[in-house]
Amino acid sequence: MAIEQSSYSMLRGDVTWYKPLKGTGSHEFQTGFLLMPRNYYKGTNVVIDPSGLTAQSVRLLDPNNINSPTVPLDRTFQTGALELVNTEGRDRDLGIYVQDTWRPVQRLTMTLGVRSDFVRRNDLLRSFEIEKSIQLAPRLGGALLLDENARNVVRASFARVHRQLMGGRDAVAAFSGNPTSSSKTQYDANGDGVFESEVLTPAVSAAVDSQRFDPDFHQPFVDEFTTGYQRQLPLDMSVDLAWTHKTFRDSYAQVEINGFWPDAPGQPFGGFGKVDPRSGQIFRLTNRTWARQQFNEVMVTVAKNMSHNFQAMMSYQHQWQHEEGDWNPTDPARFIQPEAFANDKTIWRNQDPVDNNSLATGNTLRNTPTWTPGSFRVAGTWNAPKGVVLSTSYTMVGGPWTGPVLKQLAANDPDVLRYGPARFNGTTPVASGGQANPLATRIRFLYPTRGDGQAGLPYVHSVNLKAAYRLKVGGNRQMQIGLNLFNALNAGRYTEWHRSGANLSYDPNFYLVQDNQQTSRSLQFDATFRF
Repeated sequence: MAIEQSSYSMLRGDVTWYKPLKGTGSHEFQTGFLLMPRNYYKGTNVVIDPSGLTAQSVRLLDPNNINSPTVPLDRTFQTGALELVNTEGRDRDLGIYVQDTWRPVQRLTMTLGVRSDFVRRNDLLRSFEIEKSIQLAPRLGGALLLDENARNVVRASFARVHRQLMGGRDAVAAFSGNPTSSSKTQYDANGDGVFESEVLTPAVSAAVDSQRFDPDFHQPFVDEFTTGYQRQLPLDMSVDLAWTHKTFRDSYAQVEINGFWPDAPGQPFGGFGKVDPRSGQIFRLTNRTWARQQFNEVMVTVAKNMSHNFQAMMSYQHQWQHEEGDWNPTDPARFIQPEAFANDKTIWRNQDPVDNNSLATGNTLRNTPTWTPGSFRVAGTWNAPKGVVLSTSYTMVGGPWTGPVLKQLAANDPDVLRYGPARFNGTTPVASGGQANPLATRIRFLYPTRGDGQAGLPYVHSVNLKAAYRLKVGGNRQMQIGLNLFNALNAGRYTEWHRSGANLSYDPNFYLVQDNQQTSRSLQFDATFRF
């Protein structure tokens, strides 16, 4: 059972001062602050079972008979206290900004500003500082009217935005709480009821704690550049063309610091004990300076304002993304398939520090799309005579990709054996089981790069229809009754891939299996009374 608590205080204020100046146009000065002097969080884990049992796996007694009884395969116990505070911290973020919007001439408006955040993050559980950083975020932009009647406008802007400071569920808080307790896992390989082997996972010692955080750790940020052109058209219509470029920088990341990693790809792993000879993998929280995510988007919008009892809007949006840089310094893929880094399809969300194992087959680094290819939307409303209202909308949204496609080698494949033993017992005396060799994995990318071969879901189409009748009932009172039809096409397409392994080419149960079907056709009646 997990018990989480958090509290924070916040103070906010803004001031705007407008000042016209002779000969130099006008200025609109703005300044303000957002102060979060206290952001406290605490997490406690309570093991309900008095023996400390936290998990148990079972298997079929007869693997060839689905109806045979099950027997325990492994059991995991927490060996420390059964009620344990594993996360406790207090953070603060003191942010201030200044900005000037200057209009030197009637047609030109320029904006220049900067925001500064003074961030401190403290681990109360271990009594040391996790982060001490000053984040500077400039912003600038401008808009130019190409004609006096403002029918043609061009604009451009640049802004840097830092990640919001969070406690509790934030990746930094969770990272600091992981190693506070030890555990053991027992295995019964032959199903005779005797757990003959045991693997201990000790807590990371206090002497190692301070090494688990980069002294230069700071908040991730996004650099965003946007430019656009808007033109007013006859019949109360307008068209807008925009292009956006984003770069996600210095995301949260973790690097393994206890292993003796090879000097070059293709060489065996050297075991553990570089930092703590009693432990296996130990991760250090840092920023992802070795790679960044690039995002480009084009969007076209055509709109007609309400006139002659009719309004409509249409938009088309398409986006491209890719990763730029290199592997995490201790990602097994860096040493096994270094040439496969390129990825322009599904890219792991940038909020969690989990780019350290691109060959993982769990719930990381695969079917969690950050972006999809694009969308098309159109909608319109007509206020017809006699109080009739007719409305419709159509959307077409691109589905995500599977994630990097993986294959599995045979256990005795030479390309698996070349990286050393499956487990290490000598340099890492973690009981009899030892620590798994991170390079002795059977998983490989199926294609030359991570982006190659990824399948995308078909576009999801939705048509919605509405018919309503308005009736005046005296004075300013009005009654409207309506009938709404949602997803008239009832196509039944899916919006995501199955999260248990749609990218695992060796798993026929889940490979390319779709999930989360769009809502079926439905009819809704509504009545609204306005007064």
